[in-house]
Amino acid sequence: MIRPLQLLLLILLASSLSAQVTGIALLDGQTDHSGIKVEFRPVSPSGALDSATTNAFGEYSASLVPGVYEV
Repeated sequence: MIRPLQLLLLILLASSLSAQVTGIALLDGQTDHSGIKVEFRPVSPSGALDSATTNAFGEYSASLVPGVYEV
């Protein structure tokens, strides 16, 4: 039997999970790749819509809640 405190702890631990996603997006024929919006659209109900913007080198990073995403 799960006690209320154990259940609360389990919920808090589950809600604090996230995944760090990094990548590179490049523009053809360009040297400055800043400002590209990379959007993460949830496919599963557990996901949440999020996005990241690239730096001059095309690098981006996002912290996403667990789920299945379309990029």
